[in-house]
Amino acid sequence: MTTKTKAAAEMSREAAALFVKQREEHARNHGIFESQFTELVKTRRGQCAMMKNGKIVGFYHSLDEAEAAGDKRYRSRVYSLHEIDDTTISMMGAVEIVG
Repeated sequence: MTTKTKAAAEMSREAAALFVKQREEHARNHGIFESQFTELVKTRRGQCAMMKNGKIVGFYHSLDEAEAAGDKRYRSRVYSLHEIDDTTISMMGAVEIVG
């Protein structure tokens, strides 16, 4: 295995580990978000909630604003974003791993 191949394999393992951490974070936060949804939609409709470790840590006016703030605040990129919309409950991953 060449040095370049070894480096690519290591990056793939790191990306996979990050993906697992993100999914675990999202799963933990989703149930908590759902339990607070009825109250949130009354006061925060149209906003995006950022969650970390089962707690809402911020509200933002757009998904783009929330993602930029999350990436700046959490260099690990392990957090979740949830749109507060009265027609659906949706959860987005903060990061898409490509490659």
